[in-house]
Amino acid sequence: MNTLLREYRLGDPNFTAVTVAAGRDFEFEGLPDLLGLVLSSLLKNSLQALAGAKTPQITISFDADETIGAAARISVADNGPGIPAELLPKLAVEPVTSTKPDGSGLG
Repeated sequence: MNTLLREYRLGDPNFTAVTVAAGRDFEFEGLPDLLGLVLSSLLKNSLQALAGAKTPQITISFDADETIGAAARISVADNGPGIPAELLPKLAVEPVTSTKPDGSGLG
């Protein structure tokens, strides 16, 4: 994550737009490297989407979701332009989709 933040500083040497909000503890039963890959991809997408933003903000949240059996809930949210409306129906049937020519579709 630190490597991505150094690479995408959005032109500001004092870039501090990333907040990490940790909620209740949860147990992660999966491959940590794959989780890291997904989080890196989501963070990279957020940083790219915020290029040129006056007040960029990214929040990474970790919490246990009691409504679904204490499962982990991890989110990466930003105040960028969002997913184009015309792409939303495609994501419902093709979740691995990218709008970038060299995108993997994982983010």
